Amino acid sequence: MRTRSQNIVLAIGIVLVAVVVVLAGIYPYRPDSLLGWVVLIGLALPLVLVLEYGGEKILNPEFAAHLGRYGRIAYGVVVLAVMLGLVLAGFQFLQPYLERWGS
Repeated sequence: MRTRSQNIVLAIGIVLVAVVVVLAGIYPYRPDSLLGWVVLIGLALPLVLVLEYGGEKILNPEFAAHLGRYGRIAYGVVVLAVMLGLVLAGFQFLQPYLERWGS
């Protein structure tokens, strides 16, 4: 059984991994203020979990099994295009709050 301090260290490690994943996704940009970093750290884990869970559920082979071969391909392309559009829209919204590394 893990102690309380081990659980805290594990939780901090998981949050740090999520922050690194989000930072890698928005590279070469980073937050430009303390508030931006706090928001990134606070939202990184929920964002990664929601996107992973959503991707797993939406692109589940059992979900699209009745569509047929070409239907599944078209479904996957449309779903990924919508997700990419949402990510790009979110990135455009956040652009004023980000700066490039080294600037």
